[in-house]
Amino acid sequence: MDKELFCIRGKKDLIFRKDHKNFYVYDPIALEYYNIDEIGAEILYCISKNFSLDKIIMVLTDEYDVEYEECKKEVISYVEHNPLQYIFYTNLIQSGLYLHLSPFSKHGG
Repeated sequence: MDKELFCIRGKKDLIFRKDHKNFYVYDPIALEYYNIDEIGAEILYCISKNFSLDKIIMVLTDEYDVEYEECKKEVISYVEHNPLQYIFYTNLIQSGLYLHLSPFSKHGG
């Protein structure tokens, strides 16, 4: 990913900045900083652009050596366990990605 800076607009704006290989973001609600690796930042960047789950998987499988189903499982897990999810949930609704998360997913992810 060639982005050095991007933003997710939600309950509050999350601004992601790259410092060397990692991204940092400040949660303005919980008043905490988070360190995010390159792949996590790529997933969040796609979410910031309201990409569907299939489009996020396409981006990641084009760039990394990972199979579709494994990628899907990991993206869903990453989003479900992300401590910032409550801030960018609107993006998940707009992209339809929330339908793949519990409790909406029929298959539990």
